[in-house]
Amino acid sequence: PFPPPSPPPPGGFPYCVCQRDPNLSNLGLSSPVYRNLGTHHEYCFTVTGNSAVTPNDQCGNMNLGKIEIDVKPTCKAALAYTTVDGVKKPPFFQLKPYSVIKVTGINKPADKAEGTQVCLYLKAGGPCTDLGQLCRMSSGGRCLAAVFNSPARGKDLCCPLAVVQDPRINS
Repeated sequence: PFPPPSPPPPGGFPYCVCQRDPNLSNLGLSSPVYRNLGTHHEYCFTVTGNSAVTPNDQCGNMNLGKIEIDVKPTCKAALAYTTVDGVKKPPFFQLKPYSVIKVTGINKPADKAEGTQVCLYLKAGGPCTDLGQLCRMSSGGRCLAAVFNSPARGKDLCCPLAVVQDPRINS
């Protein structure tokens, strides 16, 4: 048998050792645009650029590997699927050692990452139908999300944080 997974490192989301400061990264994430599709609630985020950093900054020229969103474990059944630039991906809702939605395998170089659209599709009849219900932060419909480079470890791992707001919920 395998040993149990280690608990998340201290420091909060994202639960790893990485460069979290969005002011030190060339990439960020916008608050989503929402559409009601009847059977699903669509939340589409756009990867943004930060012209205030230089490629010489620690995460100033990071590529786009994946996006993670800090969510409540009780919402696992809510995620139907995700898309990256319109290409459908199966849901990746991790429960252990901590609960996050992961959109992986994006793998875009730094010069092509800005403008990438990542969408979540929540089931209309599911347990969590908006970001206020879905996200662990949940204050006023806000969520913590992180943009990761790939592959990187230790001091080279970049995970700039973004606080994104559900447009349907007034903060």
